[in-house]
Amino acid sequence: MTVTEALKRFRSDFKLTQKSVAQALEISPQLYSFYESKGELSSKVLLEIADTYNVSTDYLLGRSDNPEIKPPAVSEEDIRNLAATFSAAAQALQRILEKQTGGAA
Repeated sequence: MTVTEALKRFRSDFKLTQKSVAQALEISPQLYSFYESKGELSSKVLLEIADTYNVSTDYLLGRSDNPEIKPPAVSEEDIRNLAATFSAAAQALQRILEKQTGGAA
C-alpha cells in the first residue's frame, strides 16, 4: 500500500474529510490534498497526523490494519534493569543529601 492509499484509507476508515484533517493539522486543505495525492509528506507531518488522531504511524503507512497504538513490550529483564538503575540513582541521591546535610539525612 502506498502512502497516498494509506492516507485515503485512514480518512475513509474514520469518516473524515480532507478539510477536517487539514484543520486538525492547522494546514490548508490544498496542502493536505497534495500530501494525499502525491504522498510527499515529511516524517514530521506523518507524526503530527498520527498524534492528532491517536493512531499508529504503521497504520497510516499501511503496514498495519490496526489503528491502535501498541505500547512497547516490556520484558522481565527490562523491569529488573530499570529497578536496578532506579535503586542506584536513589542511593546516589542519598549520598549527595548526606554530604549536603552533614549526614543528617
